[in-house]
Amino acid sequence: MRITHIKLTAIWAALIVCLSVLFATIAIPLAAYRLTPWTTAAPIMALVVVPPMSAWSVRALRRFCGRLIPLSYSGNRMFGPQLACTAGCVFAFAAVLNSIQRLFTLRDVGIWFESGGVLAIAASTFCIALALQAYQYFYPAAIQAPYILYLRTFLGFSDRAVTAALFTIVAGRKSIAVLTAPHSNSASWDPVLIAFRGNPIVRLSTKGPVFLSAADDEWERCVKNLVDGASHVVVDISEMSSGIRAELELVGREGISNKVIWLSEAAQSDRLQQMRALVGSAHMPPDRVIFYERSWTAALPNLLIGFCLSELFVFTSLLLSNGGLRSVVTLRDLGYVIGYLTGQSLPGLLIFAAVFARPAVDRHAQRKLRTLLARS
Repeated sequence: MRITHIKLTAIWAALIVCLSVLFATIAIPLAAYRLTPWTTAAPIMALVVVPPMSAWSVRALRRFCGRLIPLSYSGNRMFGPQLACTAGCVFAFAAVLNSIQRLFTLRDVGIWFESGGVLAIAASTFCIALALQAYQYFYPAAIQAPYILYLRTFLGFSDRAVTAALFTIVAGRKSIAVLTAPHSNSASWDPVLIAFRGNPIVRLSTKGPVFLSAADDEWERCVKNLVDGASHVVVDISEMSSGIRAELELVGREGISNKVIWLSEAAQSDRLQQMRALVGSAHMPPDRVIFYERSWTAALPNLLIGFCLSELFVFTSLLLSNGGLRSVVTLRDLGYVIGYLTGQSLPGLLIFAAVFARPAVDRHAQRKLRTLLARS
């Protein structure tokens, strides 16, 4: 039951990402085209917004694919994911060719753009993203140093909240290496975190997080090599386990302490002395330790975005269902309309509660983390 629930959560997260990409590559260029008062300038305005929307969408799709099926740290080729991405790329490319053929038939850019040209933009975006991801699965390359490495407590609060804060602070200026847990829960499939956090629209080119997986027998070697190539190592010590203890022994060594940032939940601050005894006080100076608290206030933007994304399927289902939208807007029976909308929104509310309804790291801790990451 738990495995099925996790798979369903990942499917809904993928749906939210795809709907967001379709909105960015179809609705926004179409709005720019229709809202431009000058007919001759309308196609130009639409083309102006296409590059940033497409670049943002390509990064979002690749980030989600990379989290769904992480790259192998050992550098092994992943033929199954590569074939799946290739098949999707071929399908999208066929849609692009069909749209181009339609352009030559209509011979009018304006008519073509409104009757299906925006669909070609969306299909091109999916084609490029899947082609690049397929290439990465077939020719995996090591993450380029320097990067930021985050060692966190898997499936805990830091697995989502601190990762979200880190992605937002870095905002694509540096690569972030993320070792994925062998298992996942609902919070692991937050689409805003995976695809959108630290994915700015204003920059066409930006560095995204690199999701990696490692087998149990190569985990310590993987962490050691990643630590050596990192410019900053962020470690969450809020919880203790055998895996975290092994990671602490790897980062608590000479020449490493100057780039390690220690995080701990304020409620677990009494463990600090235990950690210092394990790695050595010299390797854990007070100015490189950050205590954070769980804050619902800091989580408000993510909660709002998550609620809106979770309810996207309501409008989608209403538009796709036969007569569904017409029966709602008629308003002959207000009680029926309220009941219908409530029933349609219930699955979205459940997804929101499972994936998005969680606190964030308090803003004071985020500012301190930003300051430490800014140091060379």
